[in-house]
Amino acid sequence: MVPERAIFNVGDLRSFINSTTCTDLLEFIRNIGKAVQGKEVKNIVVGDESKALDATYGVVALLDTLEVSTDKYPPLQQSSRFGNVAFKDWHQQVIA
Repeated sequence: MVPERAIFNVGDLRSFINSTTCTDLLEFIRNIGKAVQGKEVKNIVVGDESKALDATYGVVALLDTLEVSTDKYPPLQQSSRFGNVAFKDWHQQVIA
């Protein structure tokens, strides 16, 4: 599945915020947060504990990559409220 832009205006944003997709995404993020509370990233060793630990390490590595990418492509000052041009460059780097 190739991600594609679906939010073009405030109405689209409202629809997304009220969707089950948004609810599921927020629940997933909350569950990740709960799962790692009190744990230090430096204590994660791939293959040391279980497949669950490997998956957690993979998510941490992905988030680290996304954070570096976000720093590399900050939002540009522009008049458009939606669809910052910098996102296209960021997205191209992420999928590469």
